[in-house]
Amino acid sequence: MKKAILILLLMLILISSYAQTPTLLGTHGSNSPQILQNLGVQIARYGFTDYEIKHVLNSGSTEALDKIRTLNTLNIKQVVHLTWPDTTSSEEYERIPTGADSIEVFQYLSVFLDIVGSSIEYIQISQEPFGASSYNPNEQITNVIKWWKAVALFIREKQALNPNGLGHIKLITGGITGVPGALKNPDSPIVPLIDSVIVFGENYCDIIDIHLHVVDIAMGEDIINYIKSKTNHPLSCTEWSQAKAVTSDGTNWINTVNTAFHPPHEFADWTNKRIIDSAYSSPIDSTEWNMLIATSPYTKNFIHDFYTVMESNCFEMACYAGIFQYESPVFDWSQLIASKTVVQYRYPNNPFYTDFIDLSSTLQGGFYNANCSVTSINDRNTNPKQSYSIYPNPFNNFTTIKFDNPTNQLYTLKLFNILGENVRVISNISTEKIIIKRNNLKSGVYLFQLHSGGQVYAAGKLVIE
Repeated sequence: MKKAILILLLMLILISSYAQTPTLLGTHGSNSPQILQNLGVQIARYGFTDYEIKHVLNSGSTEALDKIRTLNTLNIKQVVHLTWPDTTSSEEYERIPTGADSIEVFQYLSVFLDIVGSSIEYIQISQEPFGASSYNPNEQITNVIKWWKAVALFIREKQALNPNGLGHIKLITGGITGVPGALKNPDSPIVPLIDSVIVFGENYCDIIDIHLHVVDIAMGEDIINYIKSKTNHPLSCTEWSQAKAVTSDGTNWINTVNTAFHPPHEFADWTNKRIIDSAYSSPIDSTEWNMLIATSPYTKNFIHDFYTVMESNCFEMACYAGIFQYESPVFDWSQLIASKTVVQYRYPNNPFYTDFIDLSSTLQGGFYNANCSVTSINDRNTNPKQSYSIYPNPFNNFTTIKFDNPTNQLYTLKLFNILGENVRVISNISTEKIIIKRNNLKSGVYLFQLHSGGQVYAAGKLVIE
C-alpha cells in the first residue's frame, strides 16, 4: 500500500511538471530598477568583482546594495556573477587568489552575503571562463576549478550556517562558450575545458550555464543539444543574442560598407559599424535606421523564437545580452534601454527593443503556453535535490537521509569535504533511508551526492558539529 501511494505521488509530480511556469526572462546588465520593472524583466544578471565588493563595504557606499534590495522589493530576481580581475594585467585576465589574497576575498564576500544575500536568488561562479572574463592561458584549468570549488564550498558553508537567509541561493557555473568550435572539431583543446566546467557544475552547482551568441536558431539548438548530451543538470543562459550573425566570418556585416545609402547621402561608403556608432552621438531618423537594419542578417522574431527553444529545454532563465553586440562597448543593452526609455524616438532602438518588449508583454499577460519538455521527474523544477530530508543536521554522532525509492533502485552515496575530496562512499543502497555515522570525520561542512546509473539524483550538504 505504501509503495502504491508513493508511486502515485511520483506520477502526480511528473504530470504537474508538464505545467511548468515559463523560463525566467531577463537581461544581462542591470539598469535602474525602475527601467527594468517597466520592461517587465523577471530577472537581472550583473557582476561584482571582489574589488567592487571591497570598495562598497570599505567606503560605506549604499548605492549598489540599495539597488539589490530595491530589485528584490520589485520582485525582480537577481543573478550575481563573481569575478576576480587581475588589475595589474593589461589583458585583465581573472586571477586565482591565493594566500592572504584569498583570505581577504572570502572575508569581504562573507560580509557581502550577510548584508544582501537574502535578496539574491543566484550566484554565478565566475563569469565566462573562455570569453570576456577568461583566465590567463598559462593557468591550468585544474587550478582554476580548484578556486571555483573553494568559492562554491565557502558559499555552501555560509548557507549551512544561515539556512533561513541564504539557503535559497542557487549556484551557477560560469557561462560556457566555445561550443561551436567543439562541434566543428571534437579534437579541439576547448572540448576538455568545456567538459571540466560541466563536471564542476554537476558536483558543486545547481545549474550549468551557457552563453548563446549565435548566427541563427539552428546554431543555438546545436549548442544546447551538445551541452545536454554531457549533463542532466538544469541549464540556464545568462547571455543570448544573435550577435554572431553580424560578426561571423561568412558575413561580417558589421564591418562591411552599408548597402542602404548611396551618394550623395552622408552615410554612403560608411561601414555599418561606423553608422551605428555615430547614431549614439547624433541619433538618426527612424526611417533611415530601419533601412540600415533591413540589410542586416537579423532574423525576424528571433528573440521570441529562440526564447521558446530555451524554454522548451527547461532553462531556468534566459537573460538577453544586448540588442546586438556589434563589437562595440558602446552598443550594449544598458545604453540602448536608457536611450529608449528616456527619449521616445531616439535611435538606434528597433527592432530589437520592440521584440523584447513584445515577448515580455506576452509573458506578463499569461498568453504564453509553457512548453518545457520534461521527460522525467529528474528534470528542472522537479529537481530530486528537493525530494529528501535530513535529520538532524547539523549533527554530532550520526544523521539520517530519507528519500523516495518506491522501486528499490540501487544508489551510491558519495561524501565530499570542503576541499572537494571524496571522504566516504556508501554503495548498494536500496532502502529509503541512509544512516551516516560520524566515525573519523572532522567537524565542518560536507557535500553529499546520491548517484545511480551515472546520474546524480540528489545533492546536498551536511554539517558536523
